[in-house]
Amino acid sequence: MIIEIPYGNKRIIKCKVPSEISIETLNLKEAITRDVNVSIDREIEDFIYDKGKILLVVNDQERPTPTSKILNKIHEKIKDKEVKIIVATGAHRSPTEEELKWILGNKYEYYRYRTVIHDAKKVEEHEYIGETKRGNRVYIDKRLLEADKIIVIGSVEPHYFAGYTGGRKFLLPGLSSYETIEYNHRFALDSNATLLKLNGNPVHEDMMDALEVLGRIEDIYSIMIVLDANEELASIKTGNIKTSFMESVEKANEIFIVESHGKGDIVIAVANNPFDISLYQAQKAIEHSKLVVKDGGIIILVAECRDGIGPRNFYDLLLKSRENKDIESTLEHIKRNYKLGYHKAAKMLETFMRTDVWAVTSLRKEVLEDIGIRAFYDLEEAINEAIRVKGKNAEVKVVYNASTIVPLPKSNTNLI
Repeated sequence: MIIEIPYGNKRIIKCKVPSEISIETLNLKEAITRDVNVSIDREIEDFIYDKGKILLVVNDQERPTPTSKILNKIHEKIKDKEVKIIVATGAHRSPTEEELKWILGNKYEYYRYRTVIHDAKKVEEHEYIGETKRGNRVYIDKRLLEADKIIVIGSVEPHYFAGYTGGRKFLLPGLSSYETIEYNHRFALDSNATLLKLNGNPVHEDMMDALEVLGRIEDIYSIMIVLDANEELASIKTGNIKTSFMESVEKANEIFIVESHGKGDIVIAVANNPFDISLYQAQKAIEHSKLVVKDGGIIILVAECRDGIGPRNFYDLLLKSRENKDIESTLEHIKRNYKLGYHKAAKMLETFMRTDVWAVTSLRKEVLEDIGIRAFYDLEEAINEAIRVKGKNAEVKVVYNASTIVPLPKSNTNLI
């Protein structure tokens, strides 16, 4: 039996698997129906009529949002206006010029000089606007406050601690200061901060509170997108930032929640582009895939990690935990001394307590093995070794698009 696994931007890895091995493949669904016939250009024209400064907020290179497709739809209505585009990076790094070309698409030449990049660490570029119910002091990019009208282009997918991406995330973390983002992401350690959960999720609720602190809902026009298995538009919801987000959540559940026959002994977690950019981002694939792995099983992460580890602090915690051979103490340290990125380490450590994690990446072997991840450079070798360890009766799951898909065993519908 041959399975094909995407790796990086263009490469496909072909692997031979013994025919007697039971394999289940899980992937995103194609849209049953498509709800994309929205008159965005006409709505935009009405929204920005006779207004001054317009700020277009777009996602960065670490989200799959088809920003360029939407730019093409609205270009004729905004091209002669006083428009500025801001890339809502949150705490991510700035996009490279090549990544900006991908974000802006064939309108790159026209909009490049109008495009600015949010930098969460530049204190002077933020302004305090108030405090959330949970005590988060909200500092946001001043350029948002300077705009008369705000257009937000986002996409909605499941998110492992915010419940879902999109909607309110354009503000927090998208255009917030590092301090504000760090305070919010501390709530990721709460057991209610999990996949598909909004009610009672402190991360989501703090984000919504920040939106209330900003106010100006009537000055925001939202374009929320859901993509299907073929990266085709499955849904476009527009208008009110809150309503468009919640309507998109319904469509996201239809596309991203996939039922599995049960849990497997070996789970191949394929981090989809752009979530395979670094170990920090690829962690999402591990987090989702652990839903369908048995206790004591093996997760094999497949992620290029072309940017390396990503933010260093989460890695250093994993390193320290490995050296001390004490996961529980490290988890306690994270709770007492939270810094942005520590939630990633906490989630990884919780996974290490349940299963083994192996990985096929471009990272140096010692980088992975120093934190307890067994490293391979050949996926077929990794699969064969996992079968040797778990036996020829092992059940194997291949989770494609593992950074966004939510695979749920039939026996476990708690997340729905």
